[in-house]
Amino acid sequence: GDAAHSLGLRHRVHVINSAIINFESLVPTTNKEIQIEDILFDGVHVRVYQPSRQDGKLRRAVMFIHGGGWALGAP
Repeated sequence: GDAAHSLGLRHRVHVINSAIINFESLVPTTNKEIQIEDILFDGVHVRVYQPSRQDGKLRRAVMFIHGGGWALGAP
């Protein structure tokens, strides 16, 4: 947003609003090999992705924690 604003193309608020509108229009995809489940874990909403076919073995995991709002347009 700041680059467009600096170049005089658009104000960064308009750039961010356009990005949000475009992100909201994306259609989620499905994959039969991945099971997606939204759960509540100790009061925290968590989305879990795991293979649909499981063999009982322990697997590695990745935990992604989003820092919250102002990911776009932060000072």
